[in-house]
Amino acid sequence: MLYITCYSLKEKLMKKFPTLITLFAILTLFLAGCALQAFDGVWTGDMISVQEDTEEKACGAADLNLTISNGKIEGIASVGYGYELTVKGVVTNDGQIKAELWGDDDSEVVLTGLINGNTAGGTWNDNLGCFGTFELSQK
Repeated sequence: MLYITCYSLKEKLMKKFPTLITLFAILTLFLAGCALQAFDGVWTGDMISVQEDTEEKACGAADLNLTISNGKIEGIASVGYGYELTVKGVVTNDGQIKAELWGDDDSEVVLTGLINGNTAGGTWNDNLGCFGTFELSQK
């Protein structure tokens, strides 16, 4: 009878193919990095509220000017009247976006979306009860 344990099989493979296994690991990490770099660049667009302003709150809109570099998102959302929100977030290697925006007035906004080619879109909501959509395009 022939008995092969997982450990002994792994040991045999590592002895026979250590270079191949190492190469595979390096290639996997390299390709993951390449996927993130595909999104690198300047992205611009806008955030639009899908609800009407009321006396209690004005949800409005904002212009987005973002830079993506190695999976990190940074930039500015210009709300108007010279007021800007800081934007920071991440993009995964499959294009999922998650970013937070905040300003001096305790405003907090969360963007979630997806990059598809040289465009992106998704939804946003804030701590005041406003919500809407956003669209971006890569420059």
